[in-house]
Amino acid sequence: MTTEDSLAYIHQQDVEQVLSGIHIPSPPALILELHAQLNSDSPQFEKVVELISTDAGISAGVIRMLNSPYYALSERDLSIQHAALALGMNTLMNIVRTLCLRAAMSQASLSPQQQTYQEKIWDSSALVAMMASTVSTLTGCCIPGRAYLLGLFCNAGMALMLAQHENYVRVMHEAYIGNEPRLVDTELRYFDTNHALIGYYIAQSWHLPKLLCEAVAIHHDGRRHFAKASTEFSPYKDMLAVLKMAEHLSGSYQSLSNQTEDFEWMGIKENVLHYLGLSEEQYQQIACQVSAKTIRI
Repeated sequence: MTTEDSLAYIHQQDVEQVLSGIHIPSPPALILELHAQLNSDSPQFEKVVELISTDAGISAGVIRMLNSPYYALSERDLSIQHAALALGMNTLMNIVRTLCLRAAMSQASLSPQQQTYQEKIWDSSALVAMMASTVSTLTGCCIPGRAYLLGLFCNAGMALMLAQHENYVRVMHEAYIGNEPRLVDTELRYFDTNHALIGYYIAQSWHLPKLLCEAVAIHHDGRRHFAKASTEFSPYKDMLAVLKMAEHLSGSYQSLSNQTEDFEWMGIKENVLHYLGLSEEQYQQIACQVSAKTIRI
């Protein structure tokens, strides 16, 4: 199990077996309506703004996120219409996805410890998504919007597994110690499934492109993809390079496990930087820029 390719594993298994009794909430009607509008032959700007504006909760959440320095909008721009004009429809759609995904996947019937960990999962996911988008822009590797979605969805499966297993927090703390080849191997050992596999089906259910869904499934297979110092192109390597850098810079290993070392990043950093054509000095410059731009929301 620890050496199997995640994509091959998915295609070999029954969906119910991979999900192990976990129910994936469907995307809300707002997301489906926005998808239909944006994918139509002639998307209507006014209709998209109207759809978002008529949902009071989502509108308030969007404005709250736009109020952060990350998006650098002035006070007069803090409306759905101004945000769409200033940031573009794709960025606005990703903000809406962030809010809707968190709401749909969050579970109310959790213990206090689980609730705290649930908040850490979603705060970390939002931060990784923003940082991945910024890293993508600074490195010219991967489309920023695609990097954002990968960062947002890669740990969504954690939220569902957290609600399913009372010992999930303890297992994840063990996983981040780095004693197994992949972080998800610890989940496989305890639960016979893992958050990356479940995340694949969440991303699929939320109508993400096939390549992105597959990237979610393999996002802890970095050591296999970066086993050698090679610059050979791969769309998966592009996305994983950006994601792994963003995860490290966001400190997700600290927030999700209280670890002081990011063992996953340490194992692939040199080859990732080689793939991206970055020196250590250039990497440190990017780290400073990303940290300066991104704030915790």
